[in-house]
Amino acid sequence: LHQDVKILDENDNNPVFDPKQYSASVAENASIGASVLQVSATDVDEGLNGRVRYAIVAGDNNRDFSISEDTGVVRVAKNLNFERKSRYVLTIRAEDCAGNSDSTVRYDTANITISVADINDNPPTFLDSPYLAYIMENVIPSPSGYVLTVRAYDADTPPYNGQVRYFLKDGDADLFRINASTGEISLLRALDRESQSEYILTLVAMDTGTPPLTGLGTVRVTVQDVNDHSPEFERQAYSVSVVENVPAGTSVLQACATDKDSGLNAKIRYSLLGENVERFDVDSDSGLITTAVPLDREEFNVYYLTLVAQDCSVTEPRATAVNLTVTVADENDNMPQFPSSKFTVHVPDHTQSGQFVFGAKAVDEDDGDNSRIIYFLGGEDVNRFTMNQETGVIKAAQ
Repeated sequence: LHQDVKILDENDNNPVFDPKQYSASVAENASIGASVLQVSATDVDEGLNGRVRYAIVAGDNNRDFSISEDTGVVRVAKNLNFERKSRYVLTIRAEDCAGNSDSTVRYDTANITISVADINDNPPTFLDSPYLAYIMENVIPSPSGYVLTVRAYDADTPPYNGQVRYFLKDGDADLFRINASTGEISLLRALDRESQSEYILTLVAMDTGTPPLTGLGTVRVTVQDVNDHSPEFERQAYSVSVVENVPAGTSVLQACATDKDSGLNAKIRYSLLGENVERFDVDSDSGLITTAVPLDREEFNVYYLTLVAQDCSVTEPRATAVNLTVTVADENDNMPQFPSSKFTVHVPDHTQSGQFVFGAKAVDEDDGDNSRIIYFLGGEDVNRFTMNQETGVIKAAQ
């Protein structure tokens, strides 16, 4: 008797990965759907008990990768970013399909280590730009003209993508220099604030990736003032005229001096020096000179003063002085005066017409036409005499 016995499979074998550890590398710019690697597990059972399906069960919370349930091919599912995550350890589960029957599902797991390869996709960035630097004029900073150090950050990885070199794009190359490796900026020669008070330097940071990427930054250099200029008046000397007897506070001169420096080094205060200077006032801030008292030309007809302009530097103030001549113009405030209010003259009996009788002489302390005297003769017997109006000489008329 011949009898065939068919032995039915029981799901008594687990799927088995071989190997259990996989590793792969994928570029961060890999396109979605790009294949990373393929895993494989075998199950010696038959039918559904031996059919294996794959799934990612751990290590990929963001679902950056996918796996084909049937083939075990792992692919890129989303855009990768090395700077966000550079390494993944995925747990892959291979399970049989016994779950579709009454048998218990059996499975095995394997680990995949995926390294994301960096590409040069981040340009260097000057995080502290714009930089500010202050340099005192007329000196080179110590040591060796050091101004400041700039630094650019590159999110890519060294040695090629993250290594940065520095250059000056715009700016005065004859005045400033930058160390290509360290980013140290130094000054080559002393600056003059009065020629240029500010410099704007444009920085370039370039990485060594392929192709290289660049980033820009700026440095604002402010030149600080040194008190190296004295105040300057508009004129080398001043000469003015003031009418006598004008009231106190009358304007004499509006002085003006300028200083090429800045701040307190350019703030000017005015003062007056000289004999009888107390008869004048000067506003220390504005430079306006006025009379302190009414002036009397007959007392002093000219004043020789010194006008001083001094800056307000705290350390080394500088000053300039010029001559100021104030001439007092005459006002007709004095009457002609005879030496005496009464003269007695004895004239001989036989005095002839035209003969000298008396010489009148008056004095006027005023000036110019105000002091020019014209003489007149009056009285009951005025017809008996003549008078020279210019000289005051009196002669007999008959």
